[in-house]
Amino acid sequence: MQATRFADPSNNVWVLAEHGSDVTSVILAIPTTQWSREHYAAYDLIAEAWAYQVRKKLFELNRVLPVNAYSSPDVVGVIVETGPTDRCWLIDTLQQLSSPSLSRFAVPDETRRAAVKRLYRSRSEISSLTSWSQASHNYSISLEERVDAIWKSDLSDSLSVIDQHKKILVAVGQSLEPPECVYPIATLSHRRAEDAIESPSKDAISFVHSRAAELAQVAIVTPGVFMNSTRKADLHVFWTLMREREGVFYRLTRSRGGLIYSIAAFNREYHEGGFGLCVVSCAPPQVMKVVRCAREAAGSIASGNVQSAVMDSAIDFVAMARSLAMRNPLAVAKALLASELSMVPLEDYSSQIHSVTHNSVAATAQRTVHNPGWRIRVTVPGDPE
Repeated sequence: MQATRFADPSNNVWVLAEHGSDVTSVILAIPTTQWSREHYAAYDLIAEAWAYQVRKKLFELNRVLPVNAYSSPDVVGVIVETGPTDRCWLIDTLQQLSSPSLSRFAVPDETRRAAVKRLYRSRSEISSLTSWSQASHNYSISLEERVDAIWKSDLSDSLSVIDQHKKILVAVGQSLEPPECVYPIATLSHRRAEDAIESPSKDAISFVHSRAAELAQVAIVTPGVFMNSTRKADLHVFWTLMREREGVFYRLTRSRGGLIYSIAAFNREYHEGGFGLCVVSCAPPQVMKVVRCAREAAGSIASGNVQSAVMDSAIDFVAMARSLAMRNPLAVAKALLASELSMVPLEDYSSQIHSVTHNSVAATAQRTVHNPGWRIRVTVPGDPE
C-alpha cells in the first residue's frame, strides 16, 4: 500500500493512503519521545483530554462522529472514523482539529477517571516495558507513578502540550484529497541505527500471592527489539511458536509431564525499547517445571531444532495475520503512524515476512530471547504477605 506524505505551514505531517473500505479512519497524534517526565507520566490523561476537546470541536462544527483517545508509550492522539457521506468535509475538518484553538474548551474531571481506566487496561505492557528500561528513561515510569500523575496533573498545563507540538495526521480511506495548504514531502526511505537493548546477566524470579487466584500464573518477560528493527518478523514467528497450543513450548512441557491450562504470548516494539511476554496458567506445583520448559523451548528454537512443518505453519500464520490486518483501515492507519515514528516504510515489514527463514528465526532467538536476563513473575493462590 502506497501512502503519500505532505507537510503544512505549521510543520504538521499529513499521511494519506487509499483503502477500499467504506470507512475512513483518521488518527491525529503527537510523538511523546521528547516529552518531560512530568508530562510523559500523564500521557493517558493528555490523550483523554484531547479526545474530549475534539468531540467538543466536532459538536461545534455540527459534526457527530465517534472519537476515541489513543495512546502508547511513543504517541498520544485521537481516533476519528467517518462514513462515505462525511468525506466531502473531512479534510477541512482535520485542518481545524490540528489548530491550537482546541485548548479553549474546559475538560471535566471525569476525564481523569477515564485515563486511569485506560492505564490499567495496558498495565501488563507497562510493567513489561519497565522491566527493560533504564531508570532515567521515561519508559521506566511505574504504574503507580503514572496513576499519581493522572490525579495530580494540571489539566490546563497538560492541554498546552497538545498545542506546543507538531502533529501527525494519518487518514486511510477512499478518494482522499490533500488540503490546498500542504506540500508533498519525501517518502520514508531510511532506517536509523538499530540499538541493542541491554539485558541483565541472569534471570530474576519473584513470587506474589493472590486470594483471587485459583491457579498459578507465570509471566515471563524477555528482551525485545526496537520498532525499526529488521528482526521484528523473526520475533513474531518466534512468539507464535511459543504460544500455539501445539507449539514448541506446549509440546515440550507436555512431554516433560507438565500441564499448561492456558498460554498467551506476544511481543511489542517501541521507538526506544521492546519486550516479549509469555503468560502461562498452571497448577502451583508445576511452576518451576513450566519455567524450565519455557527456557528449554526458547533454546530449542534458537538452536534451529524445530520441525519444518511447525516452523512453516508459524511463518504462514504471521503472514496471514498481517494480510488480514491490512484489510482494516484503522489497522493500516496505526501501521502508518508507526512507520512515521520509526522512519521505516510500511512495506518494510511485509518484506521482512517474505524473507523469514528457519535460520533467521533461530538467529534472532539466539541473539535476543535465549540470553539470560528473563524477568519472571509468579502469582500463586494464597494470602498476600
